[in-house]
This record gives sequence, C-alpha cells and structure tokens, in this order.
Amino acid sequence: MNTRSQAEISLSVINSKSETQAGFTLIELMIAVTIVGVLTAIAFPSFQQAYHNQQVKTTVSDAHISLLLARSEAIKRNANVDIVGIAGGWQVQLASDSTPFKTVSDMPSIITFECNTDANDSTAASVACPAPVITYTRTGRISSFIELRFYVSTNNNVVMRCLTTSLSGRPYVVVDSDNDKTNGCN
Repeated sequence: MNTRSQAEISLSVINSKSETQAGFTLIELMIAVTIVGVLTAIAFPSFQQAYHNQQVKTTVSDAHISLLLARSEAIKRNANVDIVGIAGGWQVQLASDSTPFKTVSDMPSIITFECNTDANDSTAASVACPAPVITYTRTGRISSFIELRFYVSTNNNVVMRCLTTSLSGRPYVVVDSDNDKTNGCN
C-alpha cells in the first residue's frame, strides 16, 4: 500500500512541471534576436551621427585649449607665439625659435578643418589654413583675424563648429545654427 501523503504528491507534480518548462524555445530565441537586429539597424545612423558630432566637439575643444595656451604663453613670456598647422593637427610654439608647447596630431581624418581670414565677410570662401595659422602677439592679441571651421563634409547632419577670437584675443566657440557650411557659423 502506498503511504505517500497528499502534500508529497502535489510537490512531486510541481517539480515535474517546472523541469519540463525550463529555458526558451528556439523560435522564441530567434524572434528576440530578430527584434534586436531590427532595432540596431534603425538606431545605427543616429549612433553614427552622435559619434561624428562628438568627434567635432572634441577637436574644437582641443583647438580652443591650444588657443588659450598660446595666448597665455604669449602674455607670460612677452613674446609672439604661433599655432602652426601640421599633418593631422597643429602645434603651439614659440615664434622666435619654434620651441613647442603643445602638439595635437591626432585630429580625426573625417573632420574638415578650414580657415576664413576675412573679418568683414563670414560667407567668404574658406581655404586650407596657412602656416602659421594664428600668431598671438606679446599683448595676447592675434595679429590678424581668423575663423577656424570644423565639420564633417560627408555628413550634413553633423553640426559645424567655428572657433574665433574676440578683439582682446580670447578664443570662443560658435555653433552653426542654420546647418549651412557655406556661410560659416551664425
């Protein structure tokens, strides 16, 4: 005669049901992977645009810091300091003997870097930056107007950023508001 109690029988039934239903079926797993793939394909262009925007922001930030350093060193040393264009970036150096203070040579290749040297016309055609790009005089002012333009030429959705200086020589960043690279940042 079987002496198992009612509680033991119901516990045994629960255990056998949970053992047979553990995990996912292959169809459920394939559906989940397909959904993740579709969402990734939809989101990829936005991630790429955000990545390019961040590259432009980082490059402009590096250039801004370089201008601040050049201005500071010019005032501190009572001497002219140049920012010279080099392959893949620029170098901050003493004008008299080219002693380098800072070198930035890892500018992303996807970023286009141009100069506008016409102070009266923000729509003037940008040109490749001459060397030296900017000379800070011993008073901390720049010797001539220049606007540095940074953008991604292959993606019009990435916002252009411009780096220019005030009359006192302090650099500041301007973000393009109309997404038109031909008229500079406005």
